[in-house]
Amino acid sequence: MNISVSLFEFINAIILFSISLVGIVLCFIIYLKRESNFSYNHYTILLILTICIRLSTGAIFIISPNSEISRIILNIRPLFLLLLPLQYLYIKALLLRKRGGDLKDLYHLILPVFFTILLVSNGIEKTFAFTETSIGIIITYCSAYLILSIYFVSSFNKKTKRVYAFENKQEFIRKKWMFQILSSVFLALIILFYSLFKEFLNDDYLFGQIYTANAVLWLYCFVILFKTPDFLYGINYTEEKNVSNKLWLKKPKNIILKKDIELNIKIFQNIKSIQKSLEEILETSKIHRNDFSDATLAIKLNIPVSHVRLIFKYYSNFTLSELKHYLRINDAIKIIKKNKGDILLKQVGTVVGYKTYSSFYREYNKYKDF
Repeated sequence: MNISVSLFEFINAIILFSISLVGIVLCFIIYLKRESNFSYNHYTILLILTICIRLSTGAIFIISPNSEISRIILNIRPLFLLLLPLQYLYIKALLLRKRGGDLKDLYHLILPVFFTILLVSNGIEKTFAFTETSIGIIITYCSAYLILSIYFVSSFNKKTKRVYAFENKQEFIRKKWMFQILSSVFLALIILFYSLFKEFLNDDYLFGQIYTANAVLWLYCFVILFKTPDFLYGINYTEEKNVSNKLWLKKPKNIILKKDIELNIKIFQNIKSIQKSLEEILETSKIHRNDFSDATLAIKLNIPVSHVRLIFKYYSNFTLSELKHYLRINDAIKIIKKNKGDILLKQVGTVVGYKTYSSFYREYNKYKDF
């Protein structure tokens, strides 16, 4: 019986170590791609590393619960409450598209550090038992950060209006990821509250099953990150190879106007060839730097202006204005990277077609992530 229990605990520990290793690899990849990844913020690394430390120390506690290091682990447990403010700061920085790291964010770390000092002050050798008051404070603290995160996401979604047609995919991925991480945090808190009450009522520490349940939740989040190159490598990595990847709709919009229906029937057989010719022009020329309009494109393609307008109205993710700014800002980013900062932004704006720095700066902030 003892052997089977020991084997079960050993398997739990291996699972925890393995998942923490997956998290470390994930951190390494994200950190390497941080310069080109507009979705990156510093809290990503801190959050994942905190989770990995939590899982690995849990594995150590399972293997040798009576050792000196396990007693230390018991006393520093409140430090892992950092997961809650870190996930809030991560979500906030991700939605605001900031890299994070503001000194004012440090106040979020006060309570976990205070709890840890309180435990350690009782002495490493002395077993600390959770009281009703401490459990109540922890539950309130965790619930507050979860509610704060949900409130921030919901209020952000209400305030933010979708401006660009091609933003649909990225916004969908972002919102889906927010739902996934908040759901995982919610389930992790349920497991945490259960383990706290179990320890309080039975004077017993966390079992391997509790650690493993948490580990499976975080493994799920790690897998989602690995499967989402937009967050792992950056949106640029998945989209910058060819403008045609995002230029055309998979399915054209419904055509309602009678004149548009008639024109669509007339040119339907030629639409694919027109799209291909347009892609070649956009990729081989710098037409966006000059007079970028439906009339200019019609001349380049040797087709009527009405054909160009129909294609962009019903077959494209972009309007002509959106495409012009997208191409210009993408061009500007390449120039900046090539010159490694040895060129003024005002000069870059002029090169790619903007008459004033203010207009370039405004559009740059809108389109740089896409």
